[in-house]
Amino acid sequence: FALRNAMIGWALGTGDPDALIEVKQHDLRLPDDHLEVARLLAATGRIDEAIEWARRGLADHADRAWQLDGLRDFLGGLLRSLGEVDAAVDLFWQAFTASPSLEAYRRLLDEVPHDPDEWRTRCVSVLREAVASQEMSAQRVRTRPSDALVDILMFEGDTAEAWNVAQDHGCDRRTLMTLARAREADHPLDAIDVYDPEVFALIDQKNNNAYRAAVDLMARIERLAASAGAPERFDEVLGRARTEHRAKRNLKKLLDAKAWPDPRRA
Repeated sequence: FALRNAMIGWALGTGDPDALIEVKQHDLRLPDDHLEVARLLAATGRIDEAIEWARRGLADHADRAWQLDGLRDFLGGLLRSLGEVDAAVDLFWQAFTASPSLEAYRRLLDEVPHDPDEWRTRCVSVLREAVASQEMSAQRVRTRPSDALVDILMFEGDTAEAWNVAQDHGCDRRTLMTLARAREADHPLDAIDVYDPEVFALIDQKNNNAYRAAVDLMARIERLAASAGAPERFDEVLGRARTEHRAKRNLKKLLDAKAWPDPRRA
């Protein structure tokens, strides 16, 4: 490893892309290996070869989507410098369809020179098709299409549709909690339905920090239940916490400190 790094340093010092390629060509283990070569080729005016190396890196490491941002940004910049704007946009469109996420969506829109609404519609349409078939897909992916779709709908301010997608197709815990927070004002009972299981997931962690977080979330549920005219919804959560976890003394102290009446004795 030390010898290889020393050879890479020497090759970079020469400023000769061919020397760097000679060192790296049999051990291109990371996207950054392609990026390093592509940058040196571009710096010496060998633009076409730089583009070829960048494209090869994206293809060879397509299964490392989370490591390709630098290589893709470099290639996009080269293409734009040559006036190939459509090719640059297509590069980020391919990235979005290969690994949909809010970050990929925003990066694509940053690249689009005109008609962003058309691309917004196109992205959402592709994700809706993917969501419709995600339950039938056996392919292993880092995230479900519904996660990306819910994130994007929330980003665009359509929390109602984001909620519908989350309810019909599911989304990750972090996204669902964010969505619940966005729905608190107009749909407090929906938010409580999300917070309720989260309370008990925190309690099950069996540590004092998690207990405090659970009690804080219960206080939020109490306020929302009162605003919805359904205080019994909070009583249900409090009753379960006191009944099912009565042996957890530190949790009991936190509940008692809130001076919440015990609904089991009402």
